[in-house]
Amino acid sequence: MRSAFLLVLASVMSLCVSRPSFAAPELGSARVLRLYGATAKLSGQVKFDSGPRWLAAVGGAGISWPIEVRRSGEYRISIVYAADDPGHPYRLSIGAHRFDGTLRSQSGIFADPLQNFTRMQVAETSIAGGRQVVQIRLQSSNAKVYLRSVEIEPVTAERRAERAAAERSRADTDWLADGPYGVMFHWTDQSQPRHGPAKSYAQAVADFNVPKFAKMVAGTGAAYVIFTVNHADPTCPAPIMSWQHYHPGWTTRRDLIGEIADALGKRHIRLILYIASHTLGGLYKSSAAKYIQIHEDVFSELGKRYGTRIAGYWLDGWYQTMEAYPGISTRKLQPYIRAGNPNRLVAYNFWIYPVETPWQDYWAGEVAGPVTPAGSRFIRSGPGAGLQDHNLIILDAPWVHSTPNSEMEPPRFSTSELIEYVRAMHAHHEAVTLNVGIFQDGTIGEKTKAQLAALREALRAPSGRPQ
Repeated sequence: MRSAFLLVLASVMSLCVSRPSFAAPELGSARVLRLYGATAKLSGQVKFDSGPRWLAAVGGAGISWPIEVRRSGEYRISIVYAADDPGHPYRLSIGAHRFDGTLRSQSGIFADPLQNFTRMQVAETSIAGGRQVVQIRLQSSNAKVYLRSVEIEPVTAERRAERAAAERSRADTDWLADGPYGVMFHWTDQSQPRHGPAKSYAQAVADFNVPKFAKMVAGTGAAYVIFTVNHADPTCPAPIMSWQHYHPGWTTRRDLIGEIADALGKRHIRLILYIASHTLGGLYKSSAAKYIQIHEDVFSELGKRYGTRIAGYWLDGWYQTMEAYPGISTRKLQPYIRAGNPNRLVAYNFWIYPVETPWQDYWAGEVAGPVTPAGSRFIRSGPGAGLQDHNLIILDAPWVHSTPNSEMEPPRFSTSELIEYVRAMHAHHEAVTLNVGIFQDGTIGEKTKAQLAALREALRAPSGRPQ
């Protein structure tokens, strides 16, 4: 089915930051060089939007980056963009090379073509060593273009081998694909009770009724839960010593993560942890080395503590992370992600942009509202190409229920629309997660609870088991 509403560009889950400073980019043989809008020299009708971190162009424009080519060789040049129909004529130049083409609108899962970002290969060509300038000239046009980046990738056996290794390393996503769906809860220090003043985060963790929560989840019909460890603040509802080391005072004595995992496990419901990497690692405040060290230490401890009780991670903030720290290797992070559970899944969230690492198992799929199903379990094209498909949508509250003394926000679409959408996704084993608003006491809205109960019954086979 077509999207019932536009994707919220200023997503609460996406970090909006000012324009940072970056080191001069160097092109070598070891990794992809990505040239982002924040570091471009601009002229004409184009501007950098710091929230979504894209260049917005209408009409004629010039965009350029100086680069230092450390080694002459063969390179693949691509543009990551979304465009209106009929598209935008362009010329891309690097050194003596000139490439002409058109940035045309792309079909995809979104009804709005400006949300359907694609990675379009421009050329494979030899690039000489030394200082070069990469430039895009856009001709005058009434079309609109959102430009995320220009990518320059070495065409080497080493790069091909790494991608093949990443694909071989992917964990089995059968249980995620078989669903038929999961639920997500943004239960954070900003979550509000239905009535009265909010408790402190530590007290809310201490008072959280785990058996009641697990019973509620079972009533939704969900096969798995994505539960927030942290979000806007570096909270952690468990006594994780590495987390406490980097964020003193933000952990709790009660191991709420472990208790939830155990309670859900008794009902054969898996647990995935949501972690906001940009908050955990201190994006733009930490060096690249410290940023990755924080993640290695925390994932190592979480993995050893919980083992197979944690089925996966959903890691937020990675399109910002890879832009800020282009030398970070998610390949080196993989052993820490899998600590204690070699089959643990991971998704790095690149929002609606094409993913920038092959070292993940499923697409994060932060699409916000129902979109057109990809039509296959493994995505054939678009931002998550090659990965297990997964869509994350907002069911009622805008991620977090943070309004004091208020009832839960109502469901955003009808029960029949929800059933149609989940059935269409499930028909091709495309995973779908429904973000459900949650009060500070761990309960959910009555209207949403009734809608989820209807969804559970609609997707049951005659035997009484989910289809």
